[in-house]
Amino acid sequence: MECPVCNASGLPEDAKSCPSCGADLEALQLTKMIKKSGKGRLIFGYLASALFLIILVTWILNCILHWKSETKEELSGNDAEITALTQQVNQEKKLNTQLQSKIKDLNAVLNKKEQAKAKKKQQWTVKEGESLFTIARKVYGNGFKYGIIAEDNNISDPNRVQTGQKLIIYY
Repeated sequence: MECPVCNASGLPEDAKSCPSCGADLEALQLTKMIKKSGKGRLIFGYLASALFLIILVTWILNCILHWKSETKEELSGNDAEITALTQQVNQEKKLNTQLQSKIKDLNAVLNKKEQAKAKKKQQWTVKEGESLFTIARKVYGNGFKYGIIAEDNNISDPNRVQTGQKLIIYY
């Protein structure tokens, strides 16, 4: 060991004072011991931190995998329900199409009956602000019979009549 004050060398490792200058080496001895023990603690701190990070990453991955498996189970459980609902919607669409076709047929029959009952035929010129609904209300007393006028005049969109347009109305 070497004396830090006078740089005398060859001192024993457990020397408490320097024989050349009389410096107290006990503090130096304690400092060396602290440095040696500190290295062990530092290594322990690194190891503890690394172990903590490994545990944390493992826990996070486990949570993610567990969440994904739960989500897949929920989705696979809902597959049957989704299929059943899809089939029900398709059946409802078919029924709706059939009903619309029946309504169209019934309206055609009703219009023919109305025409058969009609005593007179009148030509109507559409005025500004009039719609088939308002004309039907004036002629038939019921605006919802606008479909009769539309069908009699081959109007595909009853919302589109123009001012000055000539219509044939049976009443």
